[in-house]
Amino acid sequence: MNKLWIALLLVGCASAESERICAACEPERMGDTGDLGGSQTACGYFRAPEPVDATRAAELGFDVEALESAIARPIDMPMEWRSSSGASVGGGPARGYDPLTNVTVRVRSARVYRHMRPDPQYCDGTTCRWPGGDAEPQANCARTLETDVQVEVATADGAVRGTLVGAAMQVRSGAEQGAGLAAWDGLVEATAPLSEIEGSLRLDPQRGAQGYRSELYVLLQHSAAATNGELIPRVFIETSDNTGVDHSPIYGVFPPAGNPGQPLLDAGMRR
Repeated sequence: MNKLWIALLLVGCASAESERICAACEPERMGDTGDLGGSQTACGYFRAPEPVDATRAAELGFDVEALESAIARPIDMPMEWRSSSGASVGGGPARGYDPLTNVTVRVRSARVYRHMRPDPQYCDGTTCRWPGGDAEPQANCARTLETDVQVEVATADGAVRGTLVGAAMQVRSGAEQGAGLAAWDGLVEATAPLSEIEGSLRLDPQRGAQGYRSELYVLLQHSAAATNGELIPRVFIETSDNTGVDHSPIYGVFPPAGNPGQPLLDAGMRR
């Protein structure tokens, strides 16, 4: 009898393992996939938080009411899963999804604000500079008002379902961040490891790597009248301590007609 129960438990464990979105992501490393595989703007290195309330945020040029109203807007709209340009990089194709589906998104704000501004330790009002490093004009560097958020995401095809954490932000533009970000009432970025996401989606990264960092990433861009978004499952495959390959065979775009070409502009604030 004991041997039978052990056998049943082993079968159950194997079944649970096979139902993971990324069963091959072992050993799993915690942390943002962007830690090694992403990019950081020069201004990003000079940002520092300043706690503020809504009144102080308004004095700094932010519209807290517009930010909170935008990110609280429920999302329930069509979504298209698309193949990435580097779909075959780092592994096989994704499966377990419908190319056309629907996505629901709900954002809960902590309503505790921080002003991310050029760090006075390195910026003198005109120039930002690391000791001994190159200078960056401070006018290039955006300021943002941020608050922590939880984001609930689910797709109607059953591919992904889970809760992500991140930040909502409103940008007051600096040249380096590019034109357009300050036009949005609110931007949201949030992530969760794929091991914490349920669903039928299956990723197949190359085996035998030193480690794997996986995440489901969501980007929302809110104007007063509309919302665009992306939903990206991805894996950073560590091939050594400082190098690796990004495996991101598909990404979801919503609404489909809102972005017929390339993925949406990344807010550039990834932590």
